Amino acid sequence: MMMRNYCLKKSGKYYVFLGGDRPICHIENPNVTNGRKLVIFKESYGNTLTPLLSDMFEEVWAIDPREFNGSNTPVYTNMQKFVSEHGITDILILNNVQSASPNYMKKIGRMFGQVYD
Repeated sequence: MMMRNYCLKKSGKYYVFLGGDRPICHIENPNVTNGRKLVIFKESYGNTLTPLLSDMFEEVWAIDPREFNGSNTPVYTNMQKFVSEHGITDILILNNVQSASPNYMKKIGRMFGQVYD
């Protein structure tokens, strides 16, 4: 309840869903046994959908590409390795239209090993 009240006083009310923007958030649902694991690349607006997806997957990893490298610092990482090590079965990129800029998409590409000039 305290987290909810704190978040509702902030400018981004959608923080209430995951407790704020975090580089990585991991949700496990022991009631789902379908073998599916999701990694969702999102920015702040994706905070609202992420908890709902946890009803369809055993695990949901929500990653903010603006800040994620696995160590909570803003450096790119090897997402192919992350997907393999965590047994990810599904990938979702969920962002607002403004985030779908060429520079943002290059960040996603670099995380999966693509090289740009």
